[in-house]
Amino acid sequence: MGIAVIAHKRAAGASECGWYLVVYLMDCTLGISLAIAFHRLMHVAVRRRHGQLLAARDRDHRGQTEQQRPWHPWTEALLESGNYGDPPSARRWAIQAAGWVTCVVSARLSVGVTVLSSLRLMGALAGGLDRVCAGHPEAELFTVMVGIPMLLNVGQAWIQDQAAGSPVFPWRLTLKY
Repeated sequence: MGIAVIAHKRAAGASECGWYLVVYLMDCTLGISLAIAFHRLMHVAVRRRHGQLLAARDRDHRGQTEQQRPWHPWTEALLESGNYGDPPSARRWAIQAAGWVTCVVSARLSVGVTVLSSLRLMGALAGGLDRVCAGHPEAELFTVMVGIPMLLNVGQAWIQDQAAGSPVFPWRLTLKY
C-alpha cells in the first residue's frame, strides 16, 4: 500500500484505488515469482555452504565420533524446507521462517523499485481501471479492496506454501531445487 501511495503522489492521472490495484497485482504476480526465485537461489547458496561446512568439519575433526564433531544445523534446517524435526523444533522453524521472510521482503522491495521506475506504464494501467469504473466509485472500491484481493490471496497463499515447504495442505506438491 505504501508503494501505491508513493506512486499516486509522483504520477498524476489515476486514483488511489487504481494505483492500489496495479501495485497489488504486481505484488501477487512478480512479487511471488521473485520470492520463489530468491528462495531457490537461497537453497543453491545454502547447499554450497553446507558442503563446505561438512568438508571443514570432516577435515578438522578426524578421528572423532559423530557425537564429538561440531555441527551447523542452520544449513540443514534451510535445506529441508517444511521439515521441522521430530519432535518439531522451534529453532528449525525459526531458521526456515527467517529464510523465507528474507526472500519475501527482498521480492517486495524489488516490486516497489519496478513500479516506481515504470510510473508511466503503471499509471496508464491504473488510469484504465478508473475509466472502466467511471461513475461507480463504490464498485471500484469494493473490487479493488475486497473482490480481487480475496481471490488472489487464496492463490498466493497456496503458491507460497508450496514454495516455502510448510506441510499445511495434504495435497502439497514436492518442489525439487
